Amino acid sequence: MANIRKSNFTGEWFKLTDNVIETPYYVAKLNPDGSMESLFDKELSREWANGDFNKLKLYVDCPGNYDAWDILPNYREKQVELAVKSPLALLESDGESVTFTVTLATEKSDWEMKIRFFRRSRGIEVESNVNWNEKHKLAKMEFNCNILTRKAVCDTSAGFIERATHRNTTWEQARFEACHHKWCDMSESGGGIALVNDGKYGVGFLENSMSLSLLRATERPDVTSDIGEHSFCYMIVPHEGDAVNAGINKLALQYNTPLIKADCEWSLPTCEPLYLQAVKRSEDGKMIVLRLSEQDGKRGQIKLPQKVKLLNMLEDIEGETDIIEYKPFEIITIGI
Repeated sequence: MANIRKSNFTGEWFKLTDNVIETPYYVAKLNPDGSMESLFDKELSREWANGDFNKLKLYVDCPGNYDAWDILPNYREKQVELAVKSPLALLESDGESVTFTVTLATEKSDWEMKIRFFRRSRGIEVESNVNWNEKHKLAKMEFNCNILTRKAVCDTSAGFIERATHRNTTWEQARFEACHHKWCDMSESGGGIALVNDGKYGVGFLENSMSLSLLRATERPDVTSDIGEHSFCYMIVPHEGDAVNAGINKLALQYNTPLIKADCEWSLPTCEPLYLQAVKRSEDGKMIVLRLSEQDGKRGQIKLPQKVKLLNMLEDIEGETDIIEYKPFEIITIGI
């Protein structure tokens, strides 16, 4: 990432003393294994870490009959020790970011982490490059946060859903692992922490902790399942307010969707606050079809500079308008 980014900034923007780094946003104390003993937010004047934070943990994972499908609720009972093969060290820095590297290992696998702080972003990126050769193991990254809440938020393909962080009922006990797409978040009224990822869809919540499921090593139906090289990233994003007002969904979309050139053109300006889900030529070739979605749980309307056709999912024309009225989590298809 650092090799493809060009910066003209040449000033000193971070301070490093031993394993304590100070950036424009944070003062972070890093441990030799890449975990954070402290993450103090300078803008919000608060500590975010409360125990193991960005801590990689490896568990014995033997779910029984449905090897590749299930995770048992007692997976935490047996933990596998991870050795620090190469302790935390400064790797590189430039005008936009500073990167640390650390390598952890078992007898069979190596796990390199690159922890990246930015000059102009509140996000802290963690890049993992793994040589994975385990059997019946579950790798999780755990975050014990200095946050008091009874619920967490997980995004879906075009919205979000709330998840309980407690185990008061049997239903909630069964939801020790939940699914999400691009981000999850745990917040108080004054602020919280989001985890934005590029392809890891399992997460667990318990009281003030989030645990992101990274890799498994099942044997059925495929004895070589997940064996080999893996590269993936996630970003830790402390923020003010809740996830919606902090713009976490938009950040996660940008993190996961690079700019690409479409095979069609249209003259409409941005449709914000709606999200552009897809662009295509209509099946009959007479229109450009835009699929929009409301993903923040809000309602309102957008005034367009020209009239567009309102379509259903099958691209049948249902009307014409220059005002798009939207409801929470609604999917809208228009033709130009």
